[in-house]
Amino acid sequence: MKKFKPILRCVIFLAGLIAIMGVIDFACVQTGYVNYILRNVCVKNNKTDYDTVIIGASHARASSDPDIIDKYSGTYSINMAIPGETVKDSYYVLEDTCRTNDIKTVILDIDYQYYFNPPKEGFYTEQFIQCQMDWRSYVKWQYIYDNMERMEIRNVFTRRQACTFTPSNMKDNIEQKLSKGYKEADIYSLDVDGGTYAGRGYFYISPVNGELAGEELLKSWSVRSKEQITGYPLKYIKRIIKYCRDNDIDLIAVTSPITPSSVGILQLTNCLLTMECSIMISIWRDRTYCQERIRTLLIKKDI
Repeated sequence: MKKFKPILRCVIFLAGLIAIMGVIDFACVQTGYVNYILRNVCVKNNKTDYDTVIIGASHARASSDPDIIDKYSGTYSINMAIPGETVKDSYYVLEDTCRTNDIKTVILDIDYQYYFNPPKEGFYTEQFIQCQMDWRSYVKWQYIYDNMERMEIRNVFTRRQACTFTPSNMKDNIEQKLSKGYKEADIYSLDVDGGTYAGRGYFYISPVNGELAGEELLKSWSVRSKEQITGYPLKYIKRIIKYCRDNDIDLIAVTSPITPSSVGILQLTNCLLTMECSIMISIWRDRTYCQERIRTLLIKKDI
């Protein structure tokens, strides 16, 4: 019996620690869009699997409308692009989406910001998507295994980045987690920056003073068009390609939002041709963001 007492103490200690962390998580951790969209993709309202997924960052979230894509392609799609989502994040988001859906097509947004001069792996907030994944997801554990040597360990098992300990915030957190909107992961119930939510992960952003939002920022990227994609972005774009090949998934690379004038500024066509995809598609909207008018440029490359 004496031999088991130390083990029993350890079990009791761990159980108490888990309980304490559970209470802190419930009362102090702010829950927002990332948590809701990850739960949305697992629980479909009409009990139908999504067959198309959009992955990328904020540009993709505000430019790829599942309703429009489905209207012209006969698919049932969801936009899983998340602001701040790196190429590395996209790989794991894709896997987690495929875990509960029979995905046939992946639309991968190529965003210059995440392919050239990215932050070094293991930066403090890198796990902001992984920490919101369900503990029952093998993808969460795979992420931990793949990155254990470079992760901030305190962010692996807790959502401490989103913790707040002020009484008013704790009150709001508790009320939110007891609400119907939280239980159903209803994104419409959230106050989310970045446009007007239109369903299935898509946010509509109105033009600013009649001009396409972000046009000035595009000009600042022009110097990057001649750089080479190296490091972990290249590693994970190859992993995405391999995953799609191995699982018989069509992979489409897009840049969005992009206008014909920006193609020349960014030398985008040359950039896209460096990617190892069999079909590259550059999609842009007209300058007034009319959803009914979508132009597509197909670029084919043998690999």
